[in-house]
Amino acid sequence: MKFKTEDDRMLGMYEKMFLIRKYEEKIYFLFLEGIMPGTIHQSQGQEATAVGMLFDLRKEDYMTSTHRP
Repeated sequence: MKFKTEDDRMLGMYEKMFLIRKYEEKIYFLFLEGIMPGTIHQSQGQEATAVGMLFDLRKEDYMTSTHRP
């Protein structure tokens, strides 16, 4: 992903972290209401790890995962 300035890049990263947090909050409330069955394993507070690692991946890059991706 190309950005015009470093500020644009940082804002893009922040937006992704915010999106991840809001998604996880929604899942959490659905779980509490009994709408989401089973269990959930949240990553709240670790959004920067995901965004920082994935933000600059290129098509030729590879990624693997552990049991807690």
